[in-house]
Amino acid sequence: MTADGAYVIVGAGQAGAMAAQTLREEGFGGGIVLVGQEDDRPYEALIRSGKPVDADRLADPEVPLESLVDR
Repeated sequence: MTADGAYVIVGAGQAGAMAAQTLREEGFGGGIVLVGQEDDRPYEALIRSGKPVDADRLADPEVPLESLVDR
């Protein structure tokens, strides 16, 4: 996957956050914009590790995914 351009994800809930995560996992290093009506940033309340997902860190291509999710 290339780092050129940006993706716009319509829907900033859990599904939108997971779409952004998948883009990062697939190697996309460009911009990701989530568009939604939510007042808060997207988050998943709990994942396997029990740690909350930080949307800022998720969107940062410099942050290793391993630091976000325990597998």
